[in-house]
This record gives sequence, C-alpha cells and structure tokens, in this order.
Amino acid sequence: MSKPGTSQTKTVAVAELAVPNSPVLKAGPPKTADSHQQHGEENHDEGEHAHGDRDPHVWHDPTQAAALVTEVARQLSQLKPAAQAPIAARAQAMTATLQQLDAWNRRQLATISTARPLATGHRAFASLARAYGLQELAVVDASSSSDNLRPQAFQAVLEQLRREQVPMLFAEQLPAGKALQRVSSLSGVPIAAAPLVADGLAAEPDANGNLVATLAANTCLIVNGLGGRCDPSGQQALSQRWQAIR
Repeated sequence: MSKPGTSQTKTVAVAELAVPNSPVLKAGPPKTADSHQQHGEENHDEGEHAHGDRDPHVWHDPTQAAALVTEVARQLSQLKPAAQAPIAARAQAMTATLQQLDAWNRRQLATISTARPLATGHRAFASLARAYGLQELAVVDASSSSDNLRPQAFQAVLEQLRREQVPMLFAEQLPAGKALQRVSSLSGVPIAAAPLVADGLAAEPDANGNLVATLAANTCLIVNGLGGRCDPSGQQALSQRWQAIR
C-alpha cells in the first residue's frame, strides 16, 4: 500500500479530521533512508502494495466510495454543526454521481462478450472485481512475494493465462515492473498501453483529476482491453458532473 509522503504527513498533522480509508491504513512517520536500505531486498514490483491478503482499495467500488462519502459527511457534520446543511447537500450530490458511475460501469462491462480474468500485477482491484463479478488474477502476487518469482507458482500463472485466453495484462505503472514484463514476454499476453490507477488520481488533460474521472478511466481501460466497447462521452460527462460539485 502506498505510504504518505512528508508533505502529506504534515497535512494530516494539522487537519481537524483524518479518516482512514480502510482498516489496514496505519498512521506513522515516513521511513528514513536507513529503513529503506534495510528492506532493499524486499522492494515490491509495481509499487508498494504490502497489505497481505487484504486489499484496502475499497473506493474502486463506487458503492463503497459512496459509503465513505456518507461516513466523512457524518463526521464533518459533528465537527462543524453550523455547516451541516451544505455538507449534507454536497454528500448527496457526490453519492448520486457515484451511483450513476456504478450504473455506467455495469453498462460498459456488459459489452464484454466473453468473460476473461482481470489480470493485474498486484491485488489492488478486489473491490472492483467483487462489485461487478469479475475474476481477479493478480499475476505477480500469485507467483511471488517480491521480484523473485517462485518457479512453480509462476508456471501456474502462465498456464492459467493461456488456458483462459487472457487478452491483456494491466500494470499499475508504466513502464511495468520487471516481473509483469517477464509474465507478458513468456505468455505472449500484451500489457495495456495505459496503467490502471490503484492509488491517487489519473492524470487529466486539464490537470483537474478527480475520483470519478479516475474510476471511469479504469473502467474504460478494462473494458476495451477485454474486448468490450467503452462509452467515452459518458465517461467525460460523469467526470464533469463530479467536478461541478461545490
């Protein structure tokens, strides 16, 4: 799981309310250079996602993201009772847009004619897969706990990719990590031209990235990569709707 940087840690330190987005998020100061050196042999491919079997990325399911909005609004209303009405109005608008995103996601995913596994580097999209009935296959996590791929598990991953005719691998960053590149090379399954965003926000042309734009972009990347047809106009409309919330 990605760890907060120095500036983010300072922001949290002065915030009136800090809400962890999952039960596995732990507060703490950033690691020093020495602590990174001590773990130099355990650097994870495709970024930091050392959360074991639990995937904390619940916001990739819009209904779970809406639940987070509701909880944050509840806590903010307790902290700022005088602002309860505008907080509730904004939360309602955000929840409505996330519900629309959920419905739009379902329409896009329905265009995939043949069910194929969602093959990613690491287990960061469990909530997304569970919400829409996708089979998640985290190919690096399945074959290794680090960059050193275990031969038997690695071979099993290659066989599964071929058996299930997986058309695309999805990286969380580009260039993809060495382990995922090796999986792609040996299996013949290409890596998508753009990354799935697990943490943070997708880059937008106007530099105004937002949650809904990021989730919709991920959906389109998955749908198009698995042989479906994504609606870019709907994607843009949802992003603009979210951006307009004040």
